[in-house]
Amino acid sequence: MQDLNGKVTDGTLTAVEWNEVPSEMQNIIEATTYAQTLSSGDLDQLGKGVSGYAASATFYTGSGTANAHIATKLAGLQAPPNYGNGMVVRFRPSNANTAGATINVDSLGVKTIKKEDGTVLSAGDLGTDRDAWLRYDGTDFLLSNWAASSIILGERVGHLVRTDADTITLHPGGRGIIAIDVDGVRLTRSASLAFDFGDLDTGGEASSTAYYLYIDNLAGVMDPVVSIDPPTPLDGGGKVGYHPTRTDEVCIGGVWNDVGSDFVEFIHMPDGTIMLLSHDGDHEHTLATAAATSWRNETVNIPETSMSVLFCASAKTTTNDGMVVFGKDGATGTLGTGDTDPKIIADVMLFAINSGATDAKGYSVVGEIPIVDRTTPAISYGMTDAVTVHSMIINGYRDIFAPHF
Repeated sequence: MQDLNGKVTDGTLTAVEWNEVPSEMQNIIEATTYAQTLSSGDLDQLGKGVSGYAASATFYTGSGTANAHIATKLAGLQAPPNYGNGMVVRFRPSNANTAGATINVDSLGVKTIKKEDGTVLSAGDLGTDRDAWLRYDGTDFLLSNWAASSIILGERVGHLVRTDADTITLHPGGRGIIAIDVDGVRLTRSASLAFDFGDLDTGGEASSTAYYLYIDNLAGVMDPVVSIDPPTPLDGGGKVGYHPTRTDEVCIGGVWNDVGSDFVEFIHMPDGTIMLLSHDGDHEHTLATAAATSWRNETVNIPETSMSVLFCASAKTTTNDGMVVFGKDGATGTLGTGDTDPKIIADVMLFAINSGATDAKGYSVVGEIPIVDRTTPAISYGMTDAVTVHSMIINGYRDIFAPHF
């Protein structure tokens, strides 16, 4: 509509000039998604048209590619003539983003989309299962609902199972997806992901060897990697839980390849902290039975990421006073013959006592012992009196990097 403010008192409007005024109002009434048929009996049609604009004018149809989005006005509605500070745009993306993204609103020009804190989007911040809410700040569009979908540090969604002798499969979890953050990028997947020796990063398959399962961020896509290299431990000086030389690969667990070159089944507990791993060649241990005045170390064959060992042990004591003790690898303290007080011996963590007895008794100890040196793991044990048939069974271990599956 042209500028009619220059008309003076007693001036006149031409028919064209006058028609422009009702035409503007008529367009609002007729041309919105809430289109009305003009009626002389309804004097609220303009208000209804304005209400329709208020209700839907900020919603646009989404299209474009994963990281270059397009928002197009709905039929019958008009987009603003240019970008303005405070402008609100809502659209349903046609593709989830895999990295930083841009948007072009109704051909007004390409603008960067950022999180409300001004940082670049993470993969999956724009999803096809939810509307994106954007506000223009004069320079960029800020995504106000990114927190609902962006990275949750340590997030692990999925279900790990041993599907055959050579394959460990990561299946979607309760939400029907696999979700994991890799170096600050949230990756999602709806299909299962298999790990086998075809995914080895280097070398060939070896028996009696611990292998580690990694998720690699391959251009925004989960890629399975099987590696003989354990992830960086807490005291390793690198990023904990990641491959020691590749920061884009996060470890989701470990598995043992037994003497028959088959993956041995392992179990991740629901709390994400315990991983039980059976070892065909490291399950049952026969321990020394003679009394000793110093600790013995029994080597346990477990992956280097183990922080403790879960085990049970049993034996039969003699008729003499004495006790059986267990401690961390490298335990210190002197075992005296006939001692029955664990408090006087350093590093005792589990013990069984036979005191004041005149006949033999059996004992059993079930518990967890921390591993001090994960490169040479062992359980320290000793007896202050002789025992018979001294056996220990390794049930599994507590792993530093047990994933939250």
